[in-house]
Amino acid sequence: MQMNDIRFVYFDLGRVVVDNEASFALLSRKTGVSYERITEFFDRYWKAACLGKISSVDHLAIFKKGLKIRTDAPDFAEFWSAFHVQIKETVGLINDLKGRVKLGVLSNAEPGVFEKNMERDKIPNPPWDATVISCDVGYVKPDIRIYKIAQARAGVAPSQIFYTDDRQENIDVARVLGWQTQLFVKEDIPATMRRLRKALGLN
Repeated sequence: MQMNDIRFVYFDLGRVVVDNEASFALLSRKTGVSYERITEFFDRYWKAACLGKISSVDHLAIFKKGLKIRTDAPDFAEFWSAFHVQIKETVGLINDLKGRVKLGVLSNAEPGVFEKNMERDKIPNPPWDATVISCDVGYVKPDIRIYKIAQARAGVAPSQIFYTDDRQENIDVARVLGWQTQLFVKEDIPATMRRLRKALGLN
């Protein structure tokens, strides 16, 4: 694959740019709530929040009540972003791609979390040429409709879009649309980075 075949690169966020497991572990250490209890709560409310059906204020209220967490944060985005841990290798890749191709985010995320993470430099801002966040558009991956929105915003042919995501089902939908893809395997960052850099012509 040559670099001139790719004109737009979309990144997922969770377990691609942000290390979810490390973030949960940090939150657990800081609050004294077990890792398992925290992830169970995230899973319970994740889809509704990522569809934008729960406001950031209400989402935090649910966490504070259910997990007995004390915080002065005004909303969930402010609270949760404070614990996010970068995957530094992905940040380096994004920085290396800056100016070479257009860059975008295609991610399931709760209201305000993406923006707050950029404010805190947890997520880089190259700046992004397109951001497609589930809570803003009302669809969560792997719903093909969110990919079609991303495809339209990219403004290039489907075959010129490259996408990396940690979930195979999300990759599969992108492939159906004719995108180039690479599964992101967080459990093996060195091998994942080698594959991504080779696919994107950076080796």
